Amino acid sequence: HWVDLQGQSMQQGILSRSGSSASWSGFISEFWRLQLSADDWTQQSHNLSQLSEPPTLKAYHATLSQISERGTWTLGSAYHDALQGYPSAMLGQSYRIESGVTLHWQADYNADASESSALMVGGMKDSLAADFNWSITGRDYLSMQASAMNFKGQTGQALGSGQVINVDLGHHFFTAPHEQTFKITATSAQFSANNQPLDSTLAQLVPMGQPATARFFVPQNYNQIGAYWDFGDYNPEVYERRWRSFGELGVTLSNTTGLGYTGRIGVHGPVLGYDRLSLSLEQSKGGQDSGNIYKQFLLTYRYFY
Repeated sequence: HWVDLQGQSMQQGILSRSGSSASWSGFISEFWRLQLSADDWTQQSHNLSQLSEPPTLKAYHATLSQISERGTWTLGSAYHDALQGYPSAMLGQSYRIESGVTLHWQADYNADASESSALMVGGMKDSLAADFNWSITGRDYLSMQASAMNFKGQTGQALGSGQVINVDLGHHFFTAPHEQTFKITATSAQFSANNQPLDSTLAQLVPMGQPATARFFVPQNYNQIGAYWDFGDYNPEVYERRWRSFGELGVTLSNTTGLGYTGRIGVHGPVLGYDRLSLSLEQSKGGQDSGNIYKQFLLTYRYFY
């Protein structure tokens, strides 16, 4: 069981978001786990000629998981109060096919959409995603992810669709607690926007002088390859007794925005005993969201009991 408090400040392109969240997670029986959370975010546009002032965001989530020897079923629901109030739901499963081979799939209805800054403040998506993970040798692994999504405005208006395929090939150099991983990734993302004007509520986010069409929300296509070095990654569900550093450094090459990068650094450890304080900084630039720079500061405190 745990109680979690989190503060976050992030910026994606011209959009910044700051706020806090609180959550509780615990077993309600031997094989059933329940998690409840609430989020409260303030959003701001740093360039009103590209994005009009966005609304505040509040969200309330409930997730129920059924855990077995071979895998986990997860059922979730949420209510969001943003540009317009709307409910969301998800169903997913993680399944161990055999030793070293796992499959995960997830279906989402009215989920958060982060593929562009405009979608983050006024959009949502229905999506179906599948992940296949194969531990080839114990140190070498192959991971493949594929997802298909339909983008919608928070009013329900259809905006477009997208398909993303990602392949990771990695090698673990050390085992825990000094684990380090080098990986190579390849991503192909294809998006299409509906050719229709926006309804009056969604059009409020479009600045004067720009066409109020679905293209405002839907990002551009991109293909990207990258090389990354990860170190110190940890399982957030497991308590650890000492302070550790963690992070990621990477370089990317996209056909739309050219050379990009990823940098993340953080520390975590106990403060009072059976708890964990985590602080991290991240900045990246790549093909997603038309090459806009992404920045994040994250502070999390989790108490296990």
